[in-house]
Amino acid sequence: MKITIRLWILISAVAVFILALIWLFMITLLPEIYSSEAYSALDSHADYILQMWEQIGEGGDLVIFDDYVQSNSLHVDVRTRDGDIVYDGGWALEADVLTPQEVERAAQGEYITKSYVRNGVGPTILVAKTVYVPPEPMVVLVCAPVAPVEDLQELVRQYMLAISVLSLSAALGIGFLTSRMFVKPIKSAEQAAQRIALGDYSQRMNSRDGSELGDLARAIDNMADQLGQLEAMRQNFIATVSHQFKTPLSIIQGHAELIQDSLPEGSAGALKGSFEIISDEVTRLDRMSRDILKLSELQSGIIPLAKTEIPLHAFCRDIIHSLEILAPQVNFFLRVPGSLNVLADAQNLEHVLRNILQNALVHAEPNNITVCAVPEGAARVRVSVRDDGRGMEKEQAENIWTRFYKGNQKDRSGSGLGMAIAAAVLENHESSYGVITHPGQGTEIWFTLDVAAAG
Repeated sequence: MKITIRLWILISAVAVFILALIWLFMITLLPEIYSSEAYSALDSHADYILQMWEQIGEGGDLVIFDDYVQSNSLHVDVRTRDGDIVYDGGWALEADVLTPQEVERAAQGEYITKSYVRNGVGPTILVAKTVYVPPEPMVVLVCAPVAPVEDLQELVRQYMLAISVLSLSAALGIGFLTSRMFVKPIKSAEQAAQRIALGDYSQRMNSRDGSELGDLARAIDNMADQLGQLEAMRQNFIATVSHQFKTPLSIIQGHAELIQDSLPEGSAGALKGSFEIISDEVTRLDRMSRDILKLSELQSGIIPLAKTEIPLHAFCRDIIHSLEILAPQVNFFLRVPGSLNVLADAQNLEHVLRNILQNALVHAEPNNITVCAVPEGAARVRVSVRDDGRGMEKEQAENIWTRFYKGNQKDRSGSGLGMAIAAAVLENHESSYGVITHPGQGTEIWFTLDVAAAG
């Protein structure tokens, strides 16, 4: 599972967990908290009423007392421990709200709390406290209606449902954006690493991030620097060695041919054959050194491309005619529009097309080879070489562009660099290329070229 999806799921799960906790709180703890808050508020009223009663006393001016009781929708009565009511204010109270035993306990200083259902009104809570007004303690009873907790729960549930939907939607959106932002530098690092793996050592991330992701980006940049230096050293070494090989190989080949030509007519066949082998192997080494040098130059960009406008039909036709003499048993078909011109380096393009055709002739053993060109939009054309030969195995198709790779290890006719050079040429042209093949069903090797502008 991709890290983007993992982060998105994690953030969404955290949001769902928080919402679940809120819902659990509302269902299980809200009634208790609501009741506690209601009693706490009523207790505050009771304490204030006690203070007022101590100051006013029985028979005092109760106008302010009455105003406070009515403005807060309370019922307050003050009674003796025998149950005689000396003050009754606010709305009417049922006579049996407190039992004589509860009044006695309150008179002795016990804090009494109680809830009941008031007729025609609904849930009501009360507190009873003691205030000492000589000559005896008085019991102050304070009552207040409360909204049913079920109504509160339903109201909160409606709001919570809307809030939950909005919160979950926001969490999903924020989670997605956050995961994308977090993964973006990782994807950049992945793409940079892939390009470096393909040999593009100029790839740089140039990250200014101070986090671990920034450290990773800087490590990739440093790796690209080191690999680039090693690649430059390798190419320089190959180019130097290949160049230095050319002269001694030419000398060896020249002397081998001179000795071979100087042998008397009656010389032993084995001796003459040995010199022929020496000459052939020197020729092969010379060709290989030239191919290595050319590949190194292409990959390093030493030789710039000389792009010109090429009439593709005539270009392919000339190459095919030169090969028909070598393989008269093969039928060549050319399906390229006569008016199609491409923009490419003619010498390098000839190497690509000739190498692909020669490989098909030597290794595929086909009866028919078709060269065709199909436009891909207005600016590109796809050129393909198809044969009806024996096809390639998966391993051969995957390694066909690899240097020194030979599908047939016993074949000593080539250097194993032809297709690698072709790939380097196509990459310098910024062309796409590939191979489509199945054993026994033939092979198609294709590449794209830029179409020359009309006029």
